[in-house]
Parts: sequence; C-alpha cells; structure tokens
Amino acid sequence: MHNTVNMNGKDQTAPAEGVDRGYVNLWGSNSAFDISSMGTQNVQDAQTFDRAVVFIKPGYYIVSDYLVPKNNNVNTYSQDWHFMPTANIETDAVTGQLYTNFEGEANLIIAQDSMENKTVTVKTDGLYSEGNSHLVQNVKYAVYEQETAGPAVYNTVLYPVRAGEDAAVETTPLAVSDVQDKGASAMEIRIDNPDQSAKSQAQYYMVHDFGQQKLRNYGDYRTDALFNYVEQNGNGNKTRILMQGGTQIRQRMEGGYSVLLKSARL
Repeated sequence: MHNTVNMNGKDQTAPAEGVDRGYVNLWGSNSAFDISSMGTQNVQDAQTFDRAVVFIKPGYYIVSDYLVPKNNNVNTYSQDWHFMPTANIETDAVTGQLYTNFEGEANLIIAQDSMENKTVTVKTDGLYSEGNSHLVQNVKYAVYEQETAGPAVYNTVLYPVRAGEDAAVETTPLAVSDVQDKGASAMEIRIDNPDQSAKSQAQYYMVHDFGQQKLRNYGDYRTDALFNYVEQNGNGNKTRILMQGGTQIRQRMEGGYSVLLKSARL
C-alpha cells in the first residue's frame, strides 16, 4: 500500500539537478510513539507539501498532509490510497471511511477527520505488477478529493484490525484557536474494538506550519507543542499523554486550565 497527494491532476515532478528531493522537519521515537514530519517542493502547483506520520504504539497511525499552493485559486487535491489486488476495498457512503477485506488476514480502516468538502471514489485503473514480472493488471484504489482555495489539510487515521476481529473508528474535527491558513489542526478519535476489549477516546493536535507554533487551545486542551495526543479509556481514565516539540499540555477545567504534562525542554 502506498499513497501521496497530488494537485489539479498533475503528477509530482523530479527535482532539478542540485535541488533537494525533500527535507525533514521533525523526527522522534520512543516507547510510546514514533513521529516524523517531512516535505517536498516537487508538487507542481504547490509551494510545499509536508506530511507528518505518527505511530501511536502499538495500535495505529495518524497521517497529516499539508499543502500550500502557489496560487490563490480554488485547487483540486487528491489523496490516493493503493492496495494489493486481493484487498477488495469498499467505502462507507455515510462516513466516507475506507475498508480493506483481505480474506483470513489483517485488514485496515482508513478514516478522514471530516468528509466536509471531500469525496471518496474507488477507481479501477490502478496498476499492479508482482516482483520483476512484466505482467501488469488493473487494481482498485481509492481517492479522497477536495477542492479549496488556500492551503489544504488531510488528517487521516489508519487503524489495523486483526484477522477475524471487528472494530469501529469515529473521527471529529476540533476547533483550534488563533491559527492562519490552516497551519494547525486537531481532531477527536474514538475507537471501539470489542474483540480486544479496547475502547478509547483521544484528542490529536498537529502544527503543520512550524512558523505558527505557539500556545493555543484545541478541544479540551491547551499546548505550545508541535504535536499533542491525549487518550483516555472507556472509563474516562487517561492512558496516554504525548507531546513533541513543546513544554506543556494543560486540560480545560472549570475556572481555568490544569497542568497535565510539563517539560523544561522544547
């Protein structure tokens, strides 16, 4: 499986000689999560395309895409997801979620933070070739498309499901204070996996434009971090409080904010 985001139906281009293929914004790894943020200037109609990937160990992934266009027009952005021929992918017409259906194997749920101003389409003209074979076959792949003026954001949850198990993922975008051009965003993620007796609710926050890092509010929290994730179980007890590139996370309480996590280092 692989994917990327393109603009206005144009492929990404190889950089000119001597021009960097990409850059690294952020990297971190520990026992609780892995995080990387990398970017490229090789999307033809974009000044920059930055992608952050977070692995919430040992459970699932969150992918955040941020594209800044070169123009002020309404542009078309397409986030593609490609799979093996046996994935038997399908989409939910109501939620826009994407499901794989590998028989007798693990599967994947893909969920956007919101389908507002987005559509999902399953296309059949993908190409697949096994190994060094020159035999190519058409396979299904999915496209999440949005049309918007100014920067575009995709916040996507990738939740693996073990063979024979069932799970449900629910996502909701959260308001973020004092931000311009979608330079930071947040969402709530609810997961119910009865086969593992796992039920959780988390609030995720990511700064896409690092120049806009500052102390701000989102959902139930306030932070100055680049990345923030707070999770609680079905009983309401906090199970994860994660932060990268910041000094504090505070929770909104009656009458103000209470410190959840504080660090002396950025």
